[in-house]
Amino acid sequence: MSDSSLVKRSTLTLSVLCCCVNLATAALSETASQSASYKVIIADLHAAPEPHTPQPEAGQVVAVLEKLITAMADGDMKSYADLLSDDCTLYDEEKGKALTGKAEVSSAVRKQFQQATSTANDGVRELVIEHPYVKVSGDMAVVTFKLAKKQGESTSRQLYTNIFTRDHDTWKKSYDRGNWNLQ
Repeated sequence: MSDSSLVKRSTLTLSVLCCCVNLATAALSETASQSASYKVIIADLHAAPEPHTPQPEAGQVVAVLEKLITAMADGDMKSYADLLSDDCTLYDEEKGKALTGKAEVSSAVRKQFQQATSTANDGVRELVIEHPYVKVSGDMAVVTFKLAKKQGESTSRQLYTNIFTRDHDTWKKSYDRGNWNLQ
């Protein structure tokens, strides 16, 4: 590879990475005005190197993810359900089965969050979305991340894989799988 093509490729990669971070920052500032009982933070947005160059829509997907986590933390399951596709699926690790549909998924998420936050004497101080990685392909986006729950003096982490689908200009979560048993 010639020096000039390497410089062009590096410049393109840097431009795309900056674009992704700027979109994520802009999307986050839109949701920053929302009040939540929990502090929700996005840490270390990961941008993929070539050939998995991030798409500009990655910031939009991360903004929807933040809204979902905030709604879950606030117990606002109506807003949570509004961000789900009609046929959303949640794989329940404890039961070893898939739950399908907005009502069933919202109910299971509410119960799981209540159980996860009621075990310590100190309340949850913050939820941190760590290392979100977004891969957009057409009208589908796969997001992997860790959700850190800071409660009292301890921190527990859940590894997530979510799939979002775009319907017109709106991203909605269509699949969710996570495990609170990470340390």
